[in-house]
Amino acid sequence: MATVSAYYDTCIFLESLNPTHDECPHCVDLLDTAKVRWKIALCRELSISESTAREFIERFEVDCALNGVNITSVTTAEARKIAKKNRDLGRSLKQLGFGSNDWTHVAAAAAAGVNCLCTVDSDFLDPANKSTPKAKRKKTRVKDAIEERFPIRVRLPSEFLQNEGNGN
Repeated sequence: MATVSAYYDTCIFLESLNPTHDECPHCVDLLDTAKVRWKIALCRELSISESTAREFIERFEVDCALNGVNITSVTTAEARKIAKKNRDLGRSLKQLGFGSNDWTHVAAAAAAGVNCLCTVDSDFLDPANKSTPKAKRKKTRVKDAIEERFPIRVRLPSEFLQNEGNGN
């Protein structure tokens, strides 16, 4: 059985503090190092640069070390190498409205060699979903393109915990 590993997008940290978000309890579970049984990767530089969660992320890294959780921080330089090798996909995703920081997160996840990218950012499914947030059926063009190119599954925290993070 392959080792389960997950890249954490910055929004995992932020939404764990937002009790009004549907995925909040699952984000909290992803950050509970007593429950974590998978390898974690993140791009610390990028997450700190795009949010105010520096101390939260640093505390999480310390908690991981204290609890024996394997955590890897991918540098933006490592992510950019992957992004450059996959420039064609980056351009295609940008045409769909996918942001450059989000593309860097995807490249960082690929550089880390994880099998899941955990996020609550709807852009990772398809930025077009923002115009129809209550639609029952969501578009998945970005998710599909990422999963076709890289051996990475894009997952909501609840999906990851149900499918990959529970030891299955």
